[in-house]
Amino acid sequence: MFKNRFGITSVLTVPVVAFSPMFTMLLGYMPPEFPGSTLIAPILGTVIFVYGGTPFLKGGVSELKSRQPGMTLLIAMAISVAFIASRVTTLRIGDGLPR
Repeated sequence: MFKNRFGITSVLTVPVVAFSPMFTMLLGYMPPEFPGSTLIAPILGTVIFVYGGTPFLKGGVSELKSRQPGMTLLIAMAISVAFIASRVTTLRIGDGLPR
């Protein structure tokens, strides 16, 4: 199961990185622009998180319910925090807050 999910999410990662503004700025190229091209990275990133992270998220919930936290819970927390931070940054939530 993990091997198949890893393969599929690895393939989906290529367009996410290719259309990522930070990556394109780093390499100095402009990705092709077409209607909806700015949505490729966030949508595929969400698919990657849900599809690739499901075993960890389910396992993390199971570990919480049994009150036996382990590595799966740690991974579930890490991917969830990274996903949420990415969405907050992408949606520019909190840009106008004083620092």
